[in-house]
Amino acid sequence: MRPVDSGLYQGQNQFFFIVVVSLVIFQLFHSFYCFTDYKKFNWTCIELVVYRNVAQTSPDWDASSFDHLLDSVHFYDWIVGVIDYACDVRRDQRPNHPGHMAQAGLTMGARHIPKTARRVGWGKSYSKKLSDESKTVHDGDTIAAAGLLWSIILTTMPTEVTKPVIRTLSDNKVPHMASQYVLPGKGFHLELGGRHIVFPDVNRSPPEIYLTRGYSASA
Repeated sequence: MRPVDSGLYQGQNQFFFIVVVSLVIFQLFHSFYCFTDYKKFNWTCIELVVYRNVAQTSPDWDASSFDHLLDSVHFYDWIVGVIDYACDVRRDQRPNHPGHMAQAGLTMGARHIPKTARRVGWGKSYSKKLSDESKTVHDGDTIAAAGLLWSIILTTMPTEVTKPVIRTLSDNKVPHMASQYVLPGKGFHLELGGRHIVFPDVNRSPPEIYLTRGYSASA
């Protein structure tokens, strides 16, 4: 599955956060566009769904709801910070491409190390030496970011698309997002604007995500 052009681009104030699920690639923004073969359309035809302006303030926001605006600003800054930090400390998965692509979660092993190739497990993707505590905190933030964006998908996408994906993941016993430092289970939490926000019973996202900054690949 080839990488999708994505990243945080200077001057454009955009970010892209990729969650790869089965044969469907969701690239997350606020309103979606679907590129498919329209002649014989069904959910299996979908190749790409784009959500625009996630966590960004609407141009017609109500000036009286300042707290809502502030939450949106805090959330946007937080999620961009998670992506930036991931690209600073995690290994570049495509070092020969412009920008940076970081991976987190389940992996099939390093292709350049034969003894680990095709061995499914939680990836060791850090390129910088960090304490276990720092890795735990960042993995928790990554899981929270993926979980929130996955929840946006589930609440806004047509169920004709999401139900088959969820069923396929469940039938094949694909686990939810976790890491070597954050145990599998439900829920996630984040620090936002000085508040500790906990989602204790929410299902996490699928188990593999990519976080990119200034990344591009030729088609």
